[in-house]
Parts: sequence; structure tokens; C-alpha cells
Amino acid sequence: MITPAIGEIFKSSRTRKMYEVRRILDQMVILQSLNGLSEVLTGKENLGLFYEKVFSIELKKGE
Repeated sequence: MITPAIGEIFKSSRTRKMYEVRRILDQMVILQSLNGLSEVLTGKENLGLFYEKVFSIELKKGE
């Protein structure tokens, strides 16, 4: 299981959208899109299945 931290960036494996970890609630995580228009509530266990962690180098390249 991935242990996310607030402020980390994850990319959806399905939609390729990028999200920032905004809040961690026990086993749930709130992700907010980088443009601020949408939020996703997901379980920590889903981060490893449906999301890829984005490192700062990838983020700069993808902008």
C-alpha cells in the first residue's frame, strides 16, 4: 500500500489527469486536480492500482 503525503502528485492510469493529495482521512485520500476543477475521493489501496506517483521532473516535463 502506498502511503501518500499531502502535496504529492499522482497521475490517473486511466485518464492521465494529474491530481494533488489535498487531505488524508484514515484510509481515504482526497485528490484535487491540478487545475482545481475536480476532486476524487479514493482509498489508499487504490492509489497503487489506479494512480502513478509523479516526481517533480515528470511534472515539469508534462506542463
